[in-house]
Amino acid sequence: MKTYPIEILTPDELALLLKAFPNTTAGRRDRMLVWLMYGTGIRCAEVLDISKTNVDFSRNAITIVRGKGGRRRVVGVVREVMEALRAWMPDIRPDEKIFQTACGRPLITSHVRRAIRRAGRKAGIVKRVHPHQCRHTFAANAMTRGVDLRLIQRQLGHANIATTDTYVAHLGDPEVLTAMSQLSYS
Repeated sequence: MKTYPIEILTPDELALLLKAFPNTTAGRRDRMLVWLMYGTGIRCAEVLDISKTNVDFSRNAITIVRGKGGRRRVVGVVREVMEALRAWMPDIRPDEKIFQTACGRPLITSHVRRAIRRAGRKAGIVKRVHPHQCRHTFAANAMTRGVDLRLIQRQLGHANIATTDTYVAHLGDPEVLTAMSQLSYS
């Protein structure tokens, strides 16, 4: 299996990516899907498994019923993403998946990969654009805003903190960066 370096989206790249989805029903659905993955850090398969009953607008939370390893967890959602989700969902029945095809079938991960890749090319983003990148971008954004690594771990559903650390290690340890930038050789 080929591995790629961790590349996160900058805020400008994310804005370009979201604008690149066509203004069609499917395009708006795919834009909302990416926005939700970015705003929560949840996996592609997890976002595709969300039903309307899993969304709690009063707490800005979504219950992930079947996360990796079959684990259940509740994740927080960025307020502006939750408001966009509320606007997206009015016609969805409680038992339905919130992301589905025009004929009512649940989406599959290969569709999401293709849609994101296509939007990334249209946006002119040079780096490889893929669903898991939203997860890394979420983690990096949370870390740079001072969210504790243990909270990021719980949000992402990682059993081991070392896994979460690999998501943010490329940012550099803020304490190390600050200390080293204050060194002087004079």
